[in-house]
Amino acid sequence: MATTTLTLGITSDVSSNAVDISTNFNVTTDGSTGVSESTGVSRIKVGTSDKLILDISGAPVTLIDKKAVAYFKNIDTTFANYIDIKIGNASTADQHAEVLRIYGGQFAVLPLRNSTDIDADGGIDADIHAKAANASSLLEFAVFYES
Repeated sequence: MATTTLTLGITSDVSSNAVDISTNFNVTTDGSTGVSESTGVSRIKVGTSDKLILDISGAPVTLIDKKAVAYFKNIDTTFANYIDIKIGNASTADQHAEVLRIYGGQFAVLPLRNSTDIDADGGIDADIHAKAANASSLLEFAVFYES
């Protein structure tokens, strides 16, 4: 059985009470069985227009109604060069829900809601798009999911 564990550590001295949080969880299909598939880690140049990163109902495999976790990292070394991660497949890019803004050098992990009806009316897929502030920004990403 494959094991995929996500670990997060946060330390801060932002207040008089020091913060030291460490937590993790296994990515599973049912609470105990590990996910067995991955897209592999990829890097792409995002550009300043919406770019489809992951079509959840498309090739090579559909992720509809499967448990999945996505990892994103902005490889850009300039902090101000952010990448927006958007969810949806609406016909116009401005109708995608902007769910993450990842600045240069930052990363995010997002458990996915893989459905064909994430909007209130039904019918909008949870496809993942990205749009960068800088045309040369690189996005590193991977998805871990059940077979």
